[in-house]
Amino acid sequence: HHCCMVVTRASSRRRSQGSHGRSSSLRGHRDQPANSLGEKCSDGSSAQTQLPVCTHWRGLPSVDEIAFSPEPVAVAVTLGASEEEYCREADALLSEFPQETWRRKGKPDKICLGSRVKPEDWDKFRRVCPRVMEAADQLLKSLEDQSVEVTFGDVLDYREDDLLGWHQDSMDLSRHTFTVVLTLASHGQGRFEWREIAGDQQSLGEVLISSTPKHGDLAIHGLTCNNVLTHRAYWEEGRRVALVLFCRSKEVEALLKERGVQSCISMRHWWSKDFELEK
Repeated sequence: HHCCMVVTRASSRRRSQGSHGRSSSLRGHRDQPANSLGEKCSDGSSAQTQLPVCTHWRGLPSVDEIAFSPEPVAVAVTLGASEEEYCREADALLSEFPQETWRRKGKPDKICLGSRVKPEDWDKFRRVCPRVMEAADQLLKSLEDQSVEVTFGDVLDYREDDLLGWHQDSMDLSRHTFTVVLTLASHGQGRFEWREIAGDQQSLGEVLISSTPKHGDLAIHGLTCNNVLTHRAYWEEGRRVALVLFCRSKEVEALLKERGVQSCISMRHWWSKDFELEK
């Protein structure tokens, strides 16, 4: 197994069609290839070691990119478990933590992990979903030059016809300055899409990015992106399991304050109930 991740940066603001008619935006140049067999991971372990493959993914976006990119930054990482394992763990979470689960008709099931300042904060989940927790630990350690806290974490379980309509995340400088979405399993057909917010903040423009997330696809968007783009996700058939982390760090907060960037939530002007019904 390759032990490092392949970095894929966000493309320019346009829709692009991939093979078989699928959109493949969020695709850009490869900044660095995955290690070949026998090379060392950034933590010094060998690529020939069995899973888990690495404790650290190299090349994730910088503090500056997270804070100021006007688009989500896309990264493809090598996960330490199969899609089937993550699906089994999601099933176990739904079964073992019904009090933490939010089931909503037409929307993905949401298992609420709560906040995480240190790894031990999620210890109660590790017995049931060790691979999901491992992915969360690895991801947060790989965001370099900042100390990341998770204000709130969820595991989202999308099934046929589930939809989260167009929305902005509720970001602010002190509590939530960027969001990380890691797809753990993806079977069937669905979309993760980004759409521009009009300059007057009264309406929405065109869909700029539309893609079918795959196992190991990671999307990170910060407050600057959240101010100008709205996003949605839906699944038409099959299943998608995603880890969603609403994050903050003093480092990102300091950069945003230094440049005078504020959170601008404009949903009250353009949101429609139809967004929760129409794909």
